[in-house]
Formats: sequence, C-alpha cells, structure tokens
Amino acid sequence: MAAAEQGGFFLVEVFGFKGVHYDFDRIGDMSKVLSPPYDVISREYRDELRKRHPNNCIHLILGEELEENKKFNLYTKAAENFTKWLSSGILKRDEKNSIYVYEQIFSINGKQYSRKAFIALVKLEDLENGAVKGHERTLGGPKADRLELLRATKANFSSIFSLYEDSAGKISNLLQQITQRTPVVDVVFDDGVRNKMWIVNDPLEVKVFENEMKDRTLFIADGHHRYETALLYKKENPQADKCMMTLVELNDSGLIVLPTHRLIYGLEGFDFSGFVEKLRENFDVQEINGSIEELKKTLSAKANEKAFIARSNGKNVLFSLKKDADLDKLIPGESEEIRDLDVTILHELVIEGILGLSKEMIARKEKIEYVKDFSKAIEMADSEKFNVAFLMNATKKSQVVKSCLAGQRMPQKSTYFYPKIITGLVFNKIDEFSV
Repeated sequence: MAAAEQGGFFLVEVFGFKGVHYDFDRIGDMSKVLSPPYDVISREYRDELRKRHPNNCIHLILGEELEENKKFNLYTKAAENFTKWLSSGILKRDEKNSIYVYEQIFSINGKQYSRKAFIALVKLEDLENGAVKGHERTLGGPKADRLELLRATKANFSSIFSLYEDSAGKISNLLQQITQRTPVVDVVFDDGVRNKMWIVNDPLEVKVFENEMKDRTLFIADGHHRYETALLYKKENPQADKCMMTLVELNDSGLIVLPTHRLIYGLEGFDFSGFVEKLRENFDVQEINGSIEELKKTLSAKANEKAFIARSNGKNVLFSLKKDADLDKLIPGESEEIRDLDVTILHELVIEGILGLSKEMIARKEKIEYVKDFSKAIEMADSEKFNVAFLMNATKKSQVVKSCLAGQRMPQKSTYFYPKIITGLVFNKIDEFSV
C-alpha cells in the first residue's frame, strides 16, 4: 500500500509483523543474550558480552573479524549466526502478525519510572517530506557500517526509538491493559533497568494499534543512523520498505531526556582565568562552590536561562547567556529552532568560538569527550587529562519536536533519552514481509 496522504501531509503507516525472537524456554536467563545498542558498547564490554553466552545478540550486531578464516568478515559471520540460530531453533519466528509491547522500569535519583512502548514495523518515509521526522545530524561512517550489516543479514536487529502523540489516550490505555498481563520476558539487565515484553497477536488488538497510528507523525528519538541506513537499503531493495521501531508516547511519564556533558582536552597553554574573562563578552558569569548535588541543583534551577557550569581543576563557574544577546548575529546561518538550543549556544559561542575546536574536529571526537553522568564529569574534569568540563541541562522534549517539525537537525549528542532501548528482545527478518 502506498504511503497515506491527507490534506498535503503524509501520515505514518504501522504494521504488526512476524517477529523473530529467542526461544525463551531454551535460553532461560534472557539477561545472558541481551545487549545495549551497538553504538554505546566499549571494546571491553563487547568482549564481555561475547563471552557471556555463545548466542548473545552481540554476535549479530557487533561481530568480530575472523583472521583464521578470510572468507568471513564480521558482517557475513553475523549473517551465518542468524541463519544457524534460526535453523537450530535458538531463534524462532512467530506465526502470526504481532505487536510487541515493551515496558522499562528504572530509577533516577531514587525515583522509579515506567516507560511503556510497543514494537512494530513502520513504513519508511523520506525524512524531509514524510511522516517520520528526524532531529539529529548523522555521519557517513556509522551508516556505511550498518548498511553492510543490513546487506549481509537482511534483518533489523536493533529497533529505532521513535515518539508519537496520543492526545486521546487510546493507545496508552491499551498499553496499560496489556501490561497487566503476564509478560513473556521479564529481566533486569546490567544497567539495573527492568525490561518486560508481551507478544500481542490477537488480530483485533493488532488492528487497533495499526488503525490508531494512521494519523500520527513520528519523531525519531534515537537511531537516526539506522533509519537513514534503512532508507539507503530500500533504494537497493524496494521491497524492503519497512523498518522495526519502538514507539513511545510523547507524554509518557517515563520518557526522560538527560543531558550529555562535554569534556575538553589537549588544549596547549589553556588558562581557565583567561577563558572565564572571554566568557564575559556574551555571558553573565558567577563563581560558585558546593557539593556535587548543590552544583546540580544550581544548574537545574537555571534550566530556562541557557546556563552552563564550566569546571576546571576544582573551580566552578556558572555562566548564562546575557538577556540582551542577539543570537541572530552571534549564530548566523542557523534556524531559530537550532539557535535556541543550549547545545548550539555552547558549541558555537564557547567550544568553537572561544576554544577554537572546529566542527570537523568535533565530528571526529578530537579533543572532546561526552559523559552522561554529572558526578563522573566532575571527577574527570579534575583529572590531569582534561582542560575543562561543561555541565549542561537537558534538551527539552518540546525542542526536539519543534526541530523535527521545522525540518532542522540538531548537533550530535543533543539528546540522551534514558534508558536506551535494549537489543535482543525481538528482530525483524526483512526478506519475508508478511503484511
């Protein structure tokens, strides 16, 4: 069926599918075969996951080169593993088109949250004109890597994380009902997040999800490289016109966006006092002290004031954009949606403007590191390696939607939706669409 169009706007198409998943009874402890998304796994953690279980999904998403057998590379080996696991029954494919309901239960600062979602196939749409909207800039290298894996395996192993609006609450109510049932998977992973999954194969319930999603727009939260890779693969294989997504409602109480802090290193002759003086041109500057929790509260209280903390050798400076700052002049060439972001202001005026890192250097992660944890960023800032750390507030969900609708792309590492979607609960075998 062609993409739906109404009043000049393309509307999303969502489908149940015959998912591929582990034989839960055969595997037993599902924590042994799950993995975080491929792009957040260190080399050491990757090796640990490989050793954890011979059928851990790391062998599918992030394989190893086999020096002793040159006919295999990490992509062809992943394809061989996928085929072998299916034929041996380690993996099994559902016989009915299904929706896979997914709940994550987690804690932040002692408060417990629950985020409910469902996994389905989504019709691939151009990001500029279609019903699926992106917000983050992408790089060529990761797309080339994922495209090779897609060509070899013909499968979606990792789900793209996207958002939708459900003001009437019909889907949310259905998710609430389904999550009262007994899940087929209920497992706590390494990060302490509890992951639960239900397989919904009642045709009437599947149809509710499909029908209720027809008038929606989707906003990609995480997985831009994988989505653009799927579009590239579709050009080569027109029948591969859908991809697997995990869909979360924008107003879900468990939809949490955390900041990503920046650490700068390798600057010759860096002088923190001189740097602070340069900040005063466009920012109101104040020296502050306190415990890590006090610093965090101080920054959080300035969440609407484009404020940051710079830390170097135990010294802290709170700096906020001046009220009369003219962003049109300070950051020319960017749209209002992008200029207004904390991350844009920090990068354009400070990291690039004062410290002199180029966009190319930042894209290569040269002289810059990213850290999610506030306390860890403070600790690293006080080490000899780093010149200065920049502690930030999180990008707002409303800013993500606004940027998506305006067709604008945020800088990389602008958003960190926590927790990450786990990999290994369900896969999509692309070469046999059943919808």
